[in-house]
This record gives sequence, structure tokens and C-alpha cells, in this order.
Amino acid sequence: MAATKQTTSKHQATADTRTIKAVKPNPHKEGSSRYKAFEAAAAAKTVADYLATGHKAKYIERWRKSGHIEVAGQQAAPATPPAKKSGKPAKAPAKKQATKPAAKKATR
Repeated sequence: MAATKQTTSKHQATADTRTIKAVKPNPHKEGSSRYKAFEAAAAAKTVADYLATGHKAKYIERWRKSGHIEVAGQQAAPATPPAKKSGKPAKAPAKKQATKPAAKKATR
């Protein structure tokens, strides 16, 4: 029997429990992928439900800013890995070189 390897993410995604409410009608052309995404957002109760349908999260903020949806609740802070420290010391800023004054153009 071959052992199956289970992959685990270093970053555990937390469920986004902010609620979505459609305020204005769908602004996109019927049949387009954005139309379907907006309909999925309007039908979803939370942002996590919307994302589970496979649509992009960037549209939530765009529709919120344009006033088509309202998003209520607090967004959970994403789990971020600790910052890596490099073994090298920081470089000192380079010294500015003196510049020569620009030569005057000859006029006719």
C-alpha cells in the first residue's frame, strides 16, 4: 500500500463571517462571469460562503465601494507568518556624487 501524503498549509485560513447584503441590482451584463459572481454574492449570507463558490474576493470590495452591496461585521485578521531575518546587516545608503552643472546650449 502506498501512503498518501497530506499537504497542510502554513497559513490556516479563517472563515470570513462578514455578512453580505445586495443593495442595488446587478450592474453587469447578463451572462458574463461578473454577473454570475455578483449573483453568487447576493445569494451568499457571508463572505466565506461567496468565496466557497470559487469567485474572487477582490470584487466584494469593489461592489462595496460602488454601493451595490453592504458588508457588515469584522474581518478576521489573516494569519501571517513571522518575518524572516536575513543574516546580512543592512546596507548604508550610498553617498550622492557631486553633479556638474549642465552645459549651456549654443543658440543661433
